[in-house]
Amino acid sequence: MVAVRGLHNAVRRVTVVGTGEELDHRTLGGFPAHNVPGVLCIDAPTRLDPYATVLAVELDGELDLYRGAGHGWQPAHGWCRNLLDHLDASCDDARVTSFISHTTVDCADAYPLSRWWQAVLDYVDDPDDPNEPGHEECMIFSRDGKHRLLFVEVPDAKQVKNRIHFDLRPVEGSRDAELSRLIELGATTVADRRNPDGTGWVVLADPEGNEFCILRSNAEVAAGPA
Repeated sequence: MVAVRGLHNAVRRVTVVGTGEELDHRTLGGFPAHNVPGVLCIDAPTRLDPYATVLAVELDGELDLYRGAGHGWQPAHGWCRNLLDHLDASCDDARVTSFISHTTVDCADAYPLSRWWQAVLDYVDDPDDPNEPGHEECMIFSRDGKHRLLFVEVPDAKQVKNRIHFDLRPVEGSRDAELSRLIELGATTVADRRNPDGTGWVVLADPEGNEFCILRSNAEVAAGPA
């Protein structure tokens, strides 16, 4: 599989120079609302030249590359292959389905907010394409690569309560211990929904006012009410 990033053009076809073999390809990810292109994933040829295999990519017009301050945010190793595996499995099914590529958070300042959530979730940058101050789009990844958060700068300020939010559980320890850690990191309390029997949750907000909740740990849930 070959991954090409930063290409705005639609691709008419991809062929192997010399043999003429036409290769399947698809574009995955991206954020069209903010003019961020996805990753062009090209299937590997059936036969590779021992010295060099050259591909010809026919575009729909003059080459148009992404020149924004952010970056493509797909890691160079494994991510596109995993998506292709998922897509191939879906194509074998008669149903047409979708899957969540990543979760996008609109914000005023992408880099510091992405750093804050890294501390909350123990997420990481793409080591081959790390986030930097001034990037307008910053992607962070869970350490197992199964979840990604993209922070995108927008001109509009947050005005109302989020219609979608994160419900977090502590990986270790209790809800209240994690609550204290989050407040020390800079979260603010929006509503305390804890009950006298120990059940319930607390609604918090991140430094830009995006609401999220901290729930009881799985161990606390299994133990039942106090």
